[in-house]
Amino acid sequence: MFLTPDTRAALADAAWAVALRIGTFGYAEISAELHVSMYQATEIVRAWEKDGACVNIQRGVGRRNLYRVVADFQRTREAGPGGSVPLNLWTSMRGLKSFTPTDLAAHSSTASVPVKL
Repeated sequence: MFLTPDTRAALADAAWAVALRIGTFGYAEISAELHVSMYQATEIVRAWEKDGACVNIQRGVGRRNLYRVVADFQRTREAGPGGSVPLNLWTSMRGLKSFTPTDLAAHSSTASVPVKL
C-alpha cells in the first residue's frame, strides 16, 4: 500500500494511540490493531525507538521484541521542512479543491516556508 505523507502521519498517530492504550506492545499488536502489514508496524515502532519515544524491554534470539512507551516523552507531529512556496501551494490546491487566496496561504505555510498574501 502506498502511503502519502498525510496518511503516513495519520497512521503513526493511530499507532501511537494504540501504544499508549496497550502499554507494552510489539509489532504484532500494532499491526493487528491497525490492519497494516508487519513491515509497516515495524517501521513505525523503529522510528519511535530512534526518537526516544519507546524503549525495547525484551530483545533476543527466538524472542519477540517488546516495547514500552517512555512516560515523559511528548510526541509532537511536526511538519517536515516544507518544500518551496510553489510546491506547498500546488499541494494545498490539490487537497482543498475549492479555496480562496486566504485558504491557500493558511494551508500552504510551514514554519520554514511561510506563505503570505
